[in-house]
Amino acid sequence: MVLWCILTAIYMNAQFNTEYNKIVNQAELAIINKDFGEALKNYNEIKKQNYIYSREINNALMCANKLEDWKQVNFWAELFLKKGATIKFFDQERFKDYRKTSFYNNLQNTVIENKINKDLIKSLDSLKAEDQGLFVKLKTDPNVPVYNLTEEIDKKLFLLEKKYGKISEENIGINIQDATTYYFASVYAVLYRHSYQSHKDNSFFNEKLKNNELDRLTYYSSIDYGLMPIVNHHGNLYFLKDNMLKPEYKEDLSVFMKVAKVAYKNDEFAGFSFYFPIMQIASFGDEQSKKSFDDILDKLYTK
Repeated sequence: MVLWCILTAIYMNAQFNTEYNKIVNQAELAIINKDFGEALKNYNEIKKQNYIYSREINNALMCANKLEDWKQVNFWAELFLKKGATIKFFDQERFKDYRKTSFYNNLQNTVIENKINKDLIKSLDSLKAEDQGLFVKLKTDPNVPVYNLTEEIDKKLFLLEKKYGKISEENIGINIQDATTYYFASVYAVLYRHSYQSHKDNSFFNEKLKNNELDRLTYYSSIDYGLMPIVNHHGNLYFLKDNMLKPEYKEDLSVFMKVAKVAYKNDEFAGFSFYFPIMQIASFGDEQSKKSFDDILDKLYTK
């Protein structure tokens, strides 16, 4: 029963830019088929949208680099730098041929300004530390109504947006570690996750969701799934059967699962950024839990 609770929870309804996500899904399926030209064609369609997330910029950049389409590399590179990346991102071995070109020299000599707000980042860093301090209390007393305290964090997030404008990749930057390793999840993703977990109708998470201001991967990586789409047990991946996928999320989850089957821990796709909705199951407390787990895999999952 405990295991079932771990694997199951509830969904929240979400509305996203369906045209944008459809294009991204098609691009990622092309990538895992190593049709980088088709993928880049899809990413170029995103230019018609009013906003492009850094994950798509990163993946388009990787496609263009593999195709040695240096003009396209420069186009996507400039967008990436505007979101806070630095020229050191291109120190990676995969860009060694690009660095030999005049296009790279042009990029180095181009002044690219960003709108990163250091005061906002400082405030978010402080808020994140405060949030983590609240959740430390759960370790000492699991009965602490910590999610009620999340409301105070949410209030401060609303105030920050009122002061600095909508929190976005443009004003807080993107998550790049050691200047070269990109992660699609914001360094402040935990604030969204905890806001969701408060399950308050007027939470920061829910208000962003209602106003269609939440990108789908922040949403999917924050929610508790009805059933985990993918389970990793002893290095083996198990995929939720198609008929168990909730209709409103089926299209996205099906693509995430197809991508995971090919790209998860596959060095051929190093540098690309994919979302893998995977739960790691390492061991069990007793034989009954293991039996329950095996029954769930047998009935609801497939390899």
